[in-house]
Amino acid sequence: MNILQLVDSLHSGGAERMALSISHLLKGKNYNVILCATRSGGALEKLINKDLPYFKLYKKHILDLKSFNELTHLIKQYNIQVVHAHSSSVIWGVGIKVLFPKVRLIWHDHNGARAAKPSFQNLLYKAISFKIDGIITVNEDLLDWSRKNMKLPQEKIVLLHNFPEEAVCQFLEEKKQESFINIICVSNLRYPKDHFTLVRALSLAKHKLKGAKQLKLFLVGAFPDEEYHLKLSNLIDELVLENEIELMGSRIDVMSLVQQSDIAVLSSTSEGLPVTLLEYGLARKPVVVTDVGQCAKVVNLGKGGWLIPKSNPEQFAEAILEAISKPDIAIKKADFLHQSVKKYYSGEAFAKGYKELLKVIGLNEESGLNKPQSVFR
Repeated sequence: MNILQLVDSLHSGGAERMALSISHLLKGKNYNVILCATRSGGALEKLINKDLPYFKLYKKHILDLKSFNELTHLIKQYNIQVVHAHSSSVIWGVGIKVLFPKVRLIWHDHNGARAAKPSFQNLLYKAISFKIDGIITVNEDLLDWSRKNMKLPQEKIVLLHNFPEEAVCQFLEEKKQESFINIICVSNLRYPKDHFTLVRALSLAKHKLKGAKQLKLFLVGAFPDEEYHLKLSNLIDELVLENEIELMGSRIDVMSLVQQSDIAVLSSTSEGLPVTLLEYGLARKPVVVTDVGQCAKVVNLGKGGWLIPKSNPEQFAEAILEAISKPDIAIKKADFLHQSVKKYYSGEAFAKGYKELLKVIGLNEESGLNKPQSVFR
């Protein structure tokens, strides 16, 4: 089976990380997989296995015919049977479907906010859905939305959980700053990640915390939204937290940083199924997360971590302080989450569900991968 994983970029977002992890997973299952970033590369390029063909097209806009022609060249060159399009890259996937009707198109929807509010983008996806052969959703709300709105038979719309790629999650020996309680948040600095609530929670916790140790918050992620970054920096200055917060930017040693932390957090106002939360669990860290998307199910309504209403810095601060003051409870929750992630959010479970979806959309036979005469990267 020849599968093209299509994604806008390889910056360190959730959809991008899943595109890479799925590529590696399927490659290991003897599928012939190609990874293509239509717009740009990113930090995740450094994690691509050497045996995985990878291309980027430098798309400037949605009607960039030069880049789209390069994509059609890939389809023909590699005899692609399945285009697995992540998030908004499905629009070019539909273009491929028009030119190559026999190609099966799978849309992987990662946008946890889709079901909550109407948008022009939702109307567009509804309009083009008759060209989509199968849909993968990452939580129950997205599953319900797609089955109600998209023009596909119910059995072709499935829920397949995200999974952490264990090969990437290489844990180094912990090197904590013992005089600090290290808190980490791995998410790009943009809406709807709501770092503002997290920063306010840190300020509240700082003033309530008693003892010799101090709090240190590490924000790991790219800065794609300049306005968001500026507002966040201003808030940090306003609350006099310059010494307690470190903006680390995009990193590829994320799991090493997670391992060196004491508490791992997410403060989003909407999510699909955050891969970061699964990686926190794999690292066996106490977590504090907002009750959005699939987070409640992942932490089993609090058994595997502290579940907080979104946009509530007071409760977020209290949860951080409880994780610090009650280490026995924190360890118990971390162990519970670790076991849950290992059991329910595995690459093996995803691969099994993926194979079933391929059968449902009419693909049962495997075929070889055409060898290219030349490649462009």
